[in-house]
Amino acid sequence: MITIGAKKVKNIMVGSKNVSKVYVGSKLVWSSGEMPVEPTNIYDKSVADIWAYVRYANKVFNISTNASNLMARCTVEPNTTYIVEILMDTRFRVFSYKGQPVSGTELSAVLIDELDDNGEGSLNAKRRLTITTGADHNMLYIGYWTSAGSLNSEDVRNSIKIYKESD
Repeated sequence: MITIGAKKVKNIMVGSKNVSKVYVGSKLVWSSGEMPVEPTNIYDKSVADIWAYVRYANKVFNISTNASNLMARCTVEPNTTYIVEILMDTRFRVFSYKGQPVSGTELSAVLIDELDDNGEGSLNAKRRLTITTGADHNMLYIGYWTSAGSLNSEDVRNSIKIYKESD
């Protein structure tokens, strides 16, 4: 929405022609029609990351002893569908759980991006996965970084966005 003072702009003209859309870069910021509602990113980084990973082959959750594998966490609602976006480097794995699993726990519903090659190469591309949390799950885990990649972990972490599908 564009405003001037407290008034909302309803019409923009260039010469005698009406402008129907205004963009800043590739983002639509104003339209003469209804504006699409931008969903709310619920990932606020308030829950600390952990040194952990999910095994590619058997989907076992493991706590790591060093910062070579990072996992973001976010509080979520049970039985709710979320869209997770990330600037993927080498890893992109998502699962939900009640609390935190114990190291060595085999997980039943891990989503692994089809381009996740277990740290073999850096993708450096925006990716998206959709997950529905379990009946009693209150945490979402995002395996987002391994030291085998080429992107800085903080850059990947800062790219994470989580939206409720209904938003």
